[in-house]
Amino acid sequence: MAYNNNMGIMTNKKPLIGFDSINNLTDQCYEEWLSLISREKRERVNRFLRYDDKKLSVLGEKLAREMISGICGAPPHGIVIKREPGGKPYAENAPGIHFSVSHSGEYAVCAVSGRPVGIDIEKIRPVNLKIIGRICSEEEKKYIFGASGNTADENLLYKRFFEIWTAKEAFAKRDGKGISRILQSKNPRMQNLRDIPSNAEQYIVNVNYVCSYLH
Repeated sequence: MAYNNNMGIMTNKKPLIGFDSINNLTDQCYEEWLSLISREKRERVNRFLRYDDKKLSVLGEKLAREMISGICGAPPHGIVIKREPGGKPYAENAPGIHFSVSHSGEYAVCAVSGRPVGIDIEKIRPVNLKIIGRICSEEEKKYIFGASGNTADENLLYKRFFEIWTAKEAFAKRDGKGISRILQSKNPRMQNLRDIPSNAEQYIVNVNYVCSYLH
């Protein structure tokens, strides 16, 4: 069965964004939601070694189903989530509703909209500086390291890096291309954060995380 959605004029407005922590997902609730998801998704969840990673994956699906349900009126367990060949998820029986899910650390986030949307969250943490040199443009490196090329504030450095990384991930998720294709592309428009559409925005989840979305 396909459900109608009542997004209406929301198509041109900001997406709905929700987030939750695995600390709020009890073991009983986890098991209940694990039983509701597709067999394919359940198999992917069970391949995770860490219990927290299993909970994050299930929590992301729980968020997506509950948010889509609130829009189209279908019960959460009635939402059929599938994936395009490139891996982008979609709600098969809720046409016109687009969504994106991400998780990191203890948080899962979900963005829902009437048009393509991408969201990404990352916990701020140290990264190998060689990675920054490999995946960031010169302008991006100037932003990360500052005008002097060597910022003394490591926390600020990593925060800036993840601002760029999450924006790239959100861009890739929105377009369904995958981050590896973005980074491998010879087209600077696809590689350079400056050319990612200007509606890239930050969403505050926690001061120790960076979350970006593109709509």
